Amino acid sequence: MNFNILDLKIFGVYFALLILLIACEEPVPAPLPIPDPKLIVSKNQVDLGDLKSDSKAYFRLKKDGIGIIKYTVASNKSWLVLDAQEGSLGFFADTIKFQVDLLAKDLLEGDNSATLTVKSTINDVPVPDYLVEVKGKFVPTTLQTNTNAISLGTIKKAVSTQINLKKIGLENLSYEAMSDKPWVKLGKNSGTVISTDSISVSIDPTSLPAGPFEAKVTVTPKVLGVLGKPSLVTISGIYDDTITGTIE
Repeated sequence: MNFNILDLKIFGVYFALLILLIACEEPVPAPLPIPDPKLIVSKNQVDLGDLKSDSKAYFRLKKDGIGIIKYTVASNKSWLVLDAQEGSLGFFADTIKFQVDLLAKDLLEGDNSATLTVKSTINDVPVPDYLVEVKGKFVPTTLQTNTNAISLGTIKKAVSTQINLKKIGLENLSYEAMSDKPWVKLGKNSGTVISTDSISVSIDPTSLPAGPFEAKVTVTPKVLGVLGKPSLVTISGIYDDTITGTIE
């Protein structure tokens, strides 16, 4: 192929313009780095108030940004029980639920506090822990009697009295009652106390020897399936079997 001088000049001009155009173009900037996502914890304190068997609460973990966030959650007290302890955050927030175990040995009467620790990694890099403080007040459910001793004085026939019961606390409470003497008759041997209750107690002197007598009535409460401290009530008196009258 033959090129004349004019063609070479035209080619040279085009080539020079192309070089000039390339030199004038702005360089393409490098893409900006994508920032790591952030972990957002909805609460750092939870007050459960009076602790009950159905006490429960929650907080939420949310990812703000693009990336991978993995987490674990742990409680430092056995009375505060987590429903789930680990996960990985996606588009939606994760709800961390927890509840109270009233039978835990480290749950104390009065004010209690526990710490939930959220450990996490962002794009596989550990980040500082988040702490959620949980507090509440525990009042054990117990059974009280209005007295621990009943004196009937001198009796000559069958007599009756009553033991009054009162529940202290918020949980359901049932009880069982029994006497250590056969001549003590209880109106009922078990029951449930919503607020107050009573047990009638009768003394049947049919098989009771003359003179001083004493019997003990034991009332044992049960809360959450666990037997509580029994209440002991002493019944005492003197049985006079003397027959009085006029013989004609």
